[in-house]
Amino acid sequence: MAFVVGCGSDIQNIVFVSEVDGDAEIYVVDPESGVAESITDNRSQDTDPVWSPNGEQILYVSDSSGDLEISLFDRKSEHGSRLTNISRR
Repeated sequence: MAFVVGCGSDIQNIVFVSEVDGDAEIYVVDPESGVAESITDNRSQDTDPVWSPNGEQILYVSDSSGDLEISLFDRKSEHGSRLTNISRR
């Protein structure tokens, strides 16, 4: 199952979530080449990706710590980091 979420500011890439074996991962695809690149690859559920206004980062929700958290993936450094920890109440 895949959900197209949005385009980058330059409208050259699309970010989407795909569930494989019940594990939601985030991908960026170049619509011209059709090449998709996973920006997350873990056992947690990674969902709701949103491009930053400049198209250089992607914010997304992850449950990798056991709680929902907002993470940031930087496309230049190809590194993701947790920004917040939103505990379930």
